[in-house]
Amino acid sequence: MTTLSFFATAVTIMAAIVGFLVVLRQTGNWPRWQSIPLSIVVSTMCILAVLTMVRILFDQTGTDDSTVTTTVEQSTNQPSEEQMEPPEETEPQMAKETKERTFSFSRRNRHCSGSHSVRWPVSATPGWEIDIHSIKDNVTVKSSRSNYDGVVDKTKDGFFIVGRVINSGNCVKAFGQTIAKDGRGSLHVEGTYIETRMVPDSS
Repeated sequence: MTTLSFFATAVTIMAAIVGFLVVLRQTGNWPRWQSIPLSIVVSTMCILAVLTMVRILFDQTGTDDSTVTTTVEQSTNQPSEEQMEPPEETEPQMAKETKERTFSFSRRNRHCSGSHSVRWPVSATPGWEIDIHSIKDNVTVKSSRSNYDGVVDKTKDGFFIVGRVINSGNCVKAFGQTIAKDGRGSLHVEGTYIETRMVPDSS
């Protein structure tokens, strides 16, 4: 019950009581306790009416409280937004895997073949990268006139071994025949390097 309806009901009840007493006085049907002043009777009736309305208001308020309690319980059972969100996926931990690889290149010229430039390629294994700082080369064979220029164009995807193989001496021919042969040029280079890749950490 709202405050406005409460006051309207109280005024209606008091008006009915006063009207009833006025009718009794005018018709001469005043009861035996007519010696009691009219103001006391009216005041008593008003107090009873107010107490009755307070009881009605209290009952109504109790109903509202129970309604609020029910609503709170229903809201508590509903999952929060944080509970409805899916758990965040954690990124897997990665670890570096390494392996050592080797290379070996060799060339020996034929007699009377002159000189030959060499550029031997080394490529990374698919899915792997070369650690360019780990490249180690070693010349095991090199003729006197041959040249070795070393490791060039180093990247994570590969590099090159470069040199020049040159014969020594002269090749002499006469009447279509070789009467003196030159020394055969030769070059042999070998070495090692490290490859790396990232893989999920199994530990």
